[in-house]
Amino acid sequence: MARTSAIPRSAPQTAQMVGPLRGPIVPSPASSGSTPVVSGSMTVEEHPNGVRTRPATEADRARCFELIERLTGESPTDRWPEVFSSHLRGERGAVVVAENDDGILGCATVSYNMAIRYGGEYCELEELIVDESARGLNLGRILVQRTLDDAKRRGCAEMGLYLVPTTEGNRGFYAKLGFEVLGTEMRQIFD
Repeated sequence: MARTSAIPRSAPQTAQMVGPLRGPIVPSPASSGSTPVVSGSMTVEEHPNGVRTRPATEADRARCFELIERLTGESPTDRWPEVFSSHLRGERGAVVVAENDDGILGCATVSYNMAIRYGGEYCELEELIVDESARGLNLGRILVQRTLDDAKRRGCAEMGLYLVPTTEGNRGFYAKLGFEVLGTEMRQIFD
């Protein structure tokens, strides 16, 4: 299975400015047009087509699980809520949702891992799901760029993802966002 990795070198930025979870709005690199709105304790970024991205909340759990279940074909287990809650706290991961006035249209999950070779964290894109009804709004690109921006702000050294046989067709999509193939993944799955 191919592993695509590295922080994209030439991917376009989506946010003009990014607000931290609390505090003043801080400028970020060049933009393709989204606008941040600080709402309570979370940053909401406005994008074209009336789409917003933001960190998920507990109220988003059922919809996020529904989307992940569609992606994986697996029903939620009793461990999913524990992992979701941990991601909401930003301990070892995060969940970002894309929404419009009609509701959540997609989500992306990432994990944060530590490596001595980086002297800190790196990020992995774990799940990326866009509802079929929202295809054509560039939500996949918007969600990936938001997770890249968040990982950079967090100080991650790089961001990677795994392409498996069912997602190998997405290689061109990720290449357009600046990802490149970096070796081959080997894995042993435990029961």
